Amino acid sequence: MKLITISLCLLFCSSSYAQLQKASIRQYQKVFTTYDYSDPNPIANLTNIYPYFRFDGFTEKPAQKEWKVVELENDFIKLMILPEIGGKIWSAIEKSTGKPFIYYNHVIKFRDIAMRGPWTSGGLEANFGIIGHTPNCATPVDYKMIENNNGSVSCFIGTLDLLTRTYWTMEINLEKDKAYFTTKSFWHNANSFETPYYHWMNAGIKTEGGLKYSFPGTSYLGHDGDYHDWPINQHNGKDISYYDNNNFGSYKSYHVFGTYTDFFGAYWKNDDFGMAKYGDYGDKPGKKVWIWGLSDQGMIWEKLLTDNDGQYTEIQSGRLFNQTADKSTFTPFKHKGFEPYASDTWTELWYPVLKTRGIIDASPYGALNLENNDGWLNIYLSPVQTINDSLKIFDDGGLIYKKLLQLSPLQSFHDSLKLQNGSQGFTVLLGNNKIKFQSDAKVNNLSRPVALSKSFDWNSVYGLYTQGKEKMHQKNYAEAKKLLQDCLSKDPDYVPALSEMASLFYHNIQPDSALLFIKRALSIDTYDPKSNFYYGIINANQGNYVDAKDGFKIAALSMEYRSAAYTELSRFSIIEKDWENAIKYANDALNFNRFNTSAIEQMAIAYRQSGENKKAAETLQQITFLNPLNHFAGFEKYLLNPTEENKNEFLALIKNELGVESFLELAMIYYNAGLYGNAIDVLNLSPKNAMSYYWLAYLSDLLKKPINLQLKHATNASPAFVFPFRSEDEKMLKWLISQSDDWKPKYFLALLYNDRGRKTESIELLNQCKNIPGFAPFYATRASIIK
Repeated sequence: MKLITISLCLLFCSSSYAQLQKASIRQYQKVFTTYDYSDPNPIANLTNIYPYFRFDGFTEKPAQKEWKVVELENDFIKLMILPEIGGKIWSAIEKSTGKPFIYYNHVIKFRDIAMRGPWTSGGLEANFGIIGHTPNCATPVDYKMIENNNGSVSCFIGTLDLLTRTYWTMEINLEKDKAYFTTKSFWHNANSFETPYYHWMNAGIKTEGGLKYSFPGTSYLGHDGDYHDWPINQHNGKDISYYDNNNFGSYKSYHVFGTYTDFFGAYWKNDDFGMAKYGDYGDKPGKKVWIWGLSDQGMIWEKLLTDNDGQYTEIQSGRLFNQTADKSTFTPFKHKGFEPYASDTWTELWYPVLKTRGIIDASPYGALNLENNDGWLNIYLSPVQTINDSLKIFDDGGLIYKKLLQLSPLQSFHDSLKLQNGSQGFTVLLGNNKIKFQSDAKVNNLSRPVALSKSFDWNSVYGLYTQGKEKMHQKNYAEAKKLLQDCLSKDPDYVPALSEMASLFYHNIQPDSALLFIKRALSIDTYDPKSNFYYGIINANQGNYVDAKDGFKIAALSMEYRSAAYTELSRFSIIEKDWENAIKYANDALNFNRFNTSAIEQMAIAYRQSGENKKAAETLQQITFLNPLNHFAGFEKYLLNPTEENKNEFLALIKNELGVESFLELAMIYYNAGLYGNAIDVLNLSPKNAMSYYWLAYLSDLLKKPINLQLKHATNASPAFVFPFRSEDEKMLKWLISQSDDWKPKYFLALLYNDRGRKTESIELLNQCKNIPGFAPFYATRASIIK
């Protein structure tokens, strides 16, 4: 009877514990001591961060400032997200100890570090685009809070990156019964051309407490692609996986490499506390340690970036092996492009580790450590979800340990095993490979080359082409053009260089020149996939729709361009009001890339235009499933049912710093599909600046509607912080110049041409403005371009 009572009690207690588990999400205002930034610079930034502007004002005087906070919490961990500072996960706290497992800076101290200036230390920062500390890292982003049906909670953050015209979204999810949170990224290139590709997650962690980096690897790469030994420094013999052993030299960037692994982590020996990051190797092969340096040169940043929280270091995960600087081109570790209409998605887990004395392996189930001391094998496990599995250990002779573990999240486990003489080569298994660790490190070592072939000739046709392609991936189009010209001077019929040159001229809004190169490529290989795709794109730009369709249909023979080609054919069908084929081609595109948001958007348009509103609504649900922040879906929902509630719901999602650009980007979807009325509908809801007024006038003219009022508003609008960057802007601005004597359209077109490598035309337009503008940044910009 006693046994039954105990069993019932255990069952009741376990059930009660399960009922107590929950995840919550809330938003509130929190006051932080803030060293703010200021002084946005209205002078066009004529670098690769155009069309963004810098902030040049920083202060040593703090103020008490309220910031929006989104908080996610369950029984184990608590997260704080600041959507007004890039959506950064500002802190992550393990609740039983009260310790942050991601650096928690109790002050907000902006310093001039990022691409646009302001940046803050600590937290977990998402970087998408062309380089780290991206343009949105210190400014408001779009966000949405969701309570999910499975009991978990999510905060979605995201924004439009103007440098690439791509939109990224990241779901920060906390389950009710797990001691980890996940970050699920979704990134879509809605362009008909390849863009630069860069993504890294930067997690700040504290340095105090006997920090050891748990980064499996045999070497590390530099930003330039150079390689060195890891973890033992080959020059001084120090184990640099220990933070304190990095007390030599300057800043450190260790892109740890050489081992096939899905995790990295950090452990503070003095605290018996750590953290781990898990993500599939194919999603995140890059893992990096960043250290300011332990000399005064590095330690000065402690007081510059915080008041009382001490020095920090960063551990980072990336889509590529290293954060490629320019010289990395000349190694195996090159830059990457983001293909037209491609979508990428991946998920990572982040969690605390308790009482394991270190980390040798980690999985979605927890972190493992083994210590072999005086003939005893000590076994430590810190689970992050409920465990009811056997832990087994094998040596070369077979099974030497087995124990059933029944553990709750963060219920640390420790046991020890007396080793027999000669025991070695351990394999540890939890359940059915929930954790699998092999002590022989060589098992997972990579054979991938780290040095460039000594015989490779950078002045060969392929060498020059490769350099040109690399410059394209870095948004350095002027250098790319020169290198591709050098390549074609050696071999005028080298098809990859011809198609790349065509894409460059297409980017520079010079379709006639682009068409010459692409026709030459097709005269050599009529089936070349890239040449056919750009043949379609360029002819479409010229209004040659039959040739455009021909190019896309042949490009679709290739898997590489099949989804993109069908996406373009769907768009053409919308222009021709052929709704049936628009839906067909969109489905064809999705058959080869189910995450192709652009194709789903075109399907939704076609269903709405053909009167199939139910199917249109169902299609919009597909989009919001992939990306709840998608502004197209919100606007289409409003078009299907134009209520005040739907309008406000659409408007409420656009919270980012440069909201007018989100409206303009959305309007371009409809403009490029020939739906000028819908584009006007978007811009009528938009915040207004000179460009939105100009576009309203141009679109109205295309529909033979009055334009005088819009032109008047545009003429009176300030040119400050208006930096045109879309290819579509050229035709509109040239039309405006023909309609008005106002200097602003010439100035705006000059900015666009300068950004596209057309400096001579830019200077000509600026000189046509003479000394008429009463706008000081105009003269500073003109001087910079002319010099």
